[in-house]
Amino acid sequence: MGTIQIDGSTPKLTIGNATAEDALIVFDGNAQDFYIGLDDSADDLVIGLGSAAGTTPAISINEDRDVTISDGAIDFDVASHDTSNGLKLGGTLVTATAAELNIMDGVTATAAEINLIDGGTARGTTAIADGDGVLINDAGTMRQTTVETLKTYIGSVTLSGSENNNIATVTGANALIGEARLYYDGDVLWQEASNGTTEFRQTVDGGGTYWSSLIASASDVKLYTRTASPLILGCNNTEHMRVANNGDLYVNCTALPSASVKGFGIDAKSSVGMIVTATNTTSADSHYQTFNPNGQVGSIQTSGSATSFNTSSDYRLKENQVAIADGITRLKNLKPYRFNFKVDPDTTVDGFFAHEVSSIVPEAISGEKDAVDENGDIKAQGIDQAKLVPLLTAAIIELEARVKTLEG
Repeated sequence: MGTIQIDGSTPKLTIGNATAEDALIVFDGNAQDFYIGLDDSADDLVIGLGSAAGTTPAISINEDRDVTISDGAIDFDVASHDTSNGLKLGGTLVTATAAELNIMDGVTATAAEINLIDGGTARGTTAIADGDGVLINDAGTMRQTTVETLKTYIGSVTLSGSENNNIATVTGANALIGEARLYYDGDVLWQEASNGTTEFRQTVDGGGTYWSSLIASASDVKLYTRTASPLILGCNNTEHMRVANNGDLYVNCTALPSASVKGFGIDAKSSVGMIVTATNTTSADSHYQTFNPNGQVGSIQTSGSATSFNTSSDYRLKENQVAIADGITRLKNLKPYRFNFKVDPDTTVDGFFAHEVSSIVPEAISGEKDAVDENGDIKAQGIDQAKLVPLLTAAIIELEARVKTLEG
C-alpha cells in the first residue's frame, strides 16, 4: 500500500474501539522498529523502541498529562540551529550564559523559571534560621534536614587519620574554645584549639614549622614554633627577621651582628643587649638616626674605630645666638657629688642631682622633680651631661681672660 490520504474539513483517524487493548502504529525499520501507540495497561501514550506497546519506552504521556523521558545511555538534548529556538523555560530560551535556570542565584517569586532551593527569595538577603531545610546527599539519595540538626551534628564530629593527613576533630557546644583540630596534608595549614587556645601551623618551602596562638580568654596573640626550629618572618620568599630558639632576635641577618655580620640583633642570653652592625666595611656609617617633623635631629655613627653620638648642631637651624657671658657665675652654682645608686651600693660615681641642675642648665634635664606614675612608682628625672659642655667651655674662656689680665 502506498500513501494514505484522508480528506475532509475535519479528517480523523481512529485506531481501536475503546476496549482494553493496545493500539499503536509501528514503524518497521531495517535494523530497528519504533512505535507510537497506546499502552492500555498503563493508560499511557508511548513512543518507544520495538513493535509492542510498553516495551523500551522513550517518551510517555499519562492521563494527567505528565511527560516522562526514560533514562537512556544518551543525554537528553534539545538542539537549536538558530538563536531563538531550543529549550525554553517559561517562554525564555535557555543559553550557556543565561540565568534562566536560576539555581540559587537570586530569582524572584514571580519568575516562571526554575526557582530551586531559594523559594523565590534573592540569594543573600534572608538570614538562615534553625528550621530552614538543608539538602544532604546520603550515599546518592538526596534527603532534607534542618539547619539546627546539621549544626548539632557538626558540633560533635571526628574525622580520623594520621597527624599529617586531613584530620578534623570538633567537640563541645563551643568547639573553637573547647576542642577543634584541622590538619592539611602538605605544607599549608594546621589549626588546633584546646582549652581556650587556638593555634595555627604553617610550613613554608619544606622548612621549619610555624605556629600562631590566640588565647581566647585573655585576648593575647602569640607567635611561636612548636619545635626547636627558629621562627622566621619575611616576604617575597626572602627572610627579614628571625627569632632563634634561644630567644635571640635577628633583623636582616641570621646570627647576632658582629664584625662580619651586618644587621640588627638583640642578645637574649647575655648582658650585651642590642647589637647593630650597619656595614661590613670600616668607613663612616650611621647606625641609628632620629627624626621628628623638623627633620633629622640626631644620630649614632661609627668610623674605623670610634662611635659618635650626635645631636643636630647646624648653624642653619639656629637663630638669636649670643655669647655666654656668665659662665663662671653659673658654673659655681653647679653642685657635683660623689654617690652610689641605691640598687648598686658597691659602685661610687661622680655626678649631679637633676633637679639642682634644672635651674642652671634646664635643657640638660628631662622629667619633673618628685614625679610618680599611676602606680606610685618613681618617674625618674634624667640628665644629658653633654649639654653642660658649653657652660664649662664658657667658664674656661672667662678664666683664661682673667689669667691673662693678671699676667699682664
